[in-house]
Amino acid sequence: MTNDDFDKALTKISYNAGLVWRADADTSLRLSAARGVKMMSLIEFAAVGVGPGPLPGTSFFVTGNPDLGASITEGYDIGVERQLPMLLSSFKANLFYTSLSKNVAVANFAPSFVNPPFFVSQPLMWAHQSRWALNWNSKGKKIICNGV
Repeated sequence: MTNDDFDKALTKISYNAGLVWRADADTSLRLSAARGVKMMSLIEFAAVGVGPGPLPGTSFFVTGNPDLGASITEGYDIGVERQLPMLLSSFKANLFYTSLSKNVAVANFAPSFVNPPFFVSQPLMWAHQSRWALNWNSKGKKIICNGV
């Protein structure tokens, strides 16, 4: 390996934007979009270390992974809030979507059965994850309701 293997540049775009529209005195609509970029940490990228292993008499060897890329998180949210003055309460609902690409985790444990035995760990990229969800709640003096 050379220094070129560890020369990384982060050229991804990150943003965060939101909009609130007051339809009337009792109703608000919200819309938001966000994108975050995380470069791998020094430990995930290039660290090397040795420590006690998970079993008595073993060692643990950690090495970085210079092939990791940036992790991208995106989120989109649309929501409504409605005041219900006749019931002295309010109602809120949000629909949101979140995605995470290139999730990095240190989970690659490869035992090596030499004398003394040791375990090797290196960060890996996990598959893309995404989730849709709906969240609502009502509260006030006459109504209490929550849901996810």
